[in-house]
Amino acid sequence: MRLPSTVSRLCVALLLLFQLPLPFGFSRSVPPAAYAAPNAPDAGGAQVPSLTPAVPPAAGTTLNETFQDNRNGWPIGTHQFFSEAGYNVRTESDDSTRGRSLAVPGLSPFKDLVVEVELRLESGSGSGWHGLIVRASPAGGYRLLINARGALVLDRVTGDGWDDLLPVRPHPAIKPAGSTNVVRLAVRDDVFNVFVNGQHVAHVRDEGDEQLREPGSVFVTMTGGQHLALRRLSVAAPSDADLQPPARPSMLFEDTFSDNRNRWPRLRTTPSASACASGAHRARDTG
Repeated sequence: MRLPSTVSRLCVALLLLFQLPLPFGFSRSVPPAAYAAPNAPDAGGAQVPSLTPAVPPAAGTTLNETFQDNRNGWPIGTHQFFSEAGYNVRTESDDSTRGRSLAVPGLSPFKDLVVEVELRLESGSGSGWHGLIVRASPAGGYRLLINARGALVLDRVTGDGWDDLLPVRPHPAIKPAGSTNVVRLAVRDDVFNVFVNGQHVAHVRDEGDEQLREPGSVFVTMTGGQHLALRRLSVAAPSDADLQPPARPSMLFEDTFSDNRNRWPRLRTTPSASACASGAHRARDTG
């Protein structure tokens, strides 16, 4: 998707990140859902945190949020509240074109990070999206999203539009609505590692916009008509292990055919090349 070059890239990037549509269902050809503006108050009067905390804590601050209390200052209101399920976030209406994005409070901007969120979709459309935004800034950001139909997507948003790093695809690791999903995203420079429920889903690189390799905020996000319960959220600097590509599967069997140590059956006669090519020859086991 490309927007007119006459519009300021920085202003458009913010609109894209928080207001323009997300992929709906499994196709972007269907009109998508949108985010609410990041500073819009909810019906209960609570203010959604701004893109950058008013008093940024020291650089390198990490977070290990279990949502047992509100010591970290999450916004509270009609659509944002604590319960036994964790920290609950609901959109203001069932309109899929109005969503919600919440900045993680008390967190300094991160460039390289590993963020993990444990969440549960309590109710809402199976085709609605929810997940994380990282490196969020006026230049844009990156979104990792899942839905209850078992799909996920990772994209880059700038003033020019969005580009998929990981196109919309189903994955069996994603659990349906009512079940808890653990989504983990590790980022360093241009490397992105995606994990869902402990499974390594993707390892991708982004050689796109250099502006998005600067520190930015972390958001939890959802499209309209959904009720999420956040149970745990952690943010930290990534280790080398967090950025490793998937390990090569263990080799169960390999034969280089330099000898017959694996006791392949021998042929009584050697077939001609023409017979093999035509399929006329059929190997016979000599026993």
